[in-house]
Amino acid sequence: MTKILHLSDTHLGNRQYGSDTRRDDFTRAFEAAIDRALQENVDAVIHTGDLFHRRTPSLPIVTECIEILRKLADEDIPFYGIVGNHDRKMDQQWLDLIRETGTAERLDQTPTMVNDDVALYGIDAVTKPAWHAADFTLEEPPDPDACRLLGLHQLFEPLVPEFYADHDLTDVLDRVGIDLNALALGDYHKTESRIVDGVPAWYAGSTERCATDEIEPRTVSLLEIEDGDLERRELEIDTREFESIRIEFGDDDSHGYARDELDRHQLDG
Repeated sequence: MTKILHLSDTHLGNRQYGSDTRRDDFTRAFEAAIDRALQENVDAVIHTGDLFHRRTPSLPIVTECIEILRKLADEDIPFYGIVGNHDRKMDQQWLDLIRETGTAERLDQTPTMVNDDVALYGIDAVTKPAWHAADFTLEEPPDPDACRLLGLHQLFEPLVPEFYADHDLTDVLDRVGIDLNALALGDYHKTESRIVDGVPAWYAGSTERCATDEIEPRTVSLLEIEDGDLERRELEIDTREFESIRIEFGDDDSHGYARDELDRHQLDG
């Protein structure tokens, strides 16, 4: 059996609400996901985009990322990634720099083999204007019986609500030029899964809450592949709890009223 951990949308360096505490939470969530990969003794880890929150992450954030990835490298577990829309640059990508440290590799349209029986592919986030002209053709794997898994970073229907999606996932299946066994997706921060034209497709979701409506527990996906069959399990990771508090203001209430209302709740941590 080949075991692969899929995570996505870690958004390292995100100072949510302008808070250094929240920035550190995103780093801790990423480390929790990597630690889970080590606990599960996986053969590889794949990341489907938005490793960093911005195109210009600070040097300490990049350094922390490499230090966390070093845990995998020390156990000979490869980390494979693609570039998301948040951290996409015009030329060289951050994954290219991290590759030089020996802690990450970048997936592309040629097969990256895991245990000789799983072929991994990756296509970076594509801008809307470039979508129809983009070449999605994938190279056949050396073993025709290998399980073929493609990582993408886009908002696709039918997994994402139509009003929110950018493209139809069947368009990708029509354009890759080979038969796929699975689609590991990033960009949507909620965990969703669907069978699309006979191919299992899923979003792993983000490893930390990037918005107040992301109330579900944060998860990563554990893939277990044997004899061409793929099973996926969602594994919850430990992140900071959120508390939703509704405060109704009267005409004469000020910010002090909000503080008083918050003091009535137990909000340690």
